[in-house]
Parts: sequence; C-alpha cells; structure tokens
Amino acid sequence: MEINGILENVQDFLDINGKVIGGVTVTLTIVSGPGGVLNLQGTITSFSIGGKELWIDHICRRK
Repeated sequence: MEINGILENVQDFLDINGKVIGGVTVTLTIVSGPGGVLNLQGTITSFSIGGKELWIDHICRRK
C-alpha cells in the first residue's frame, strides 16, 4: 500500500492497523474469515494498493 508517496509493504493488513502512513491513519476492522474493512482517515493526495492474493470488493470515498 502506498499513501501520499509513502510505501508500506506488508504480509498482512493487521501489520499496519493503527499506523500512520503518509499522514493518514490506517485502521482495520475484521468482518469474517479473511475479510475486513480498511479505513483511511486523513488527507489523501495519492493512493495505490495491490498484492498477489488481494481481493477488493468495494472502495468508498467519504468526506
């Protein structure tokens, strides 16, 4: 995941839960099994995410 030009390469999203990346606070809420909700709070000017075994169902932007 890269936020505002700062790259964090992790094996599991739990590794970045509660961290601040590029001035943005990252929180993870486990929903079921391997699923969850990743929340980013702060000003985001650039964002990218990817991975070999990563599935994304929805992306929602909120103000």
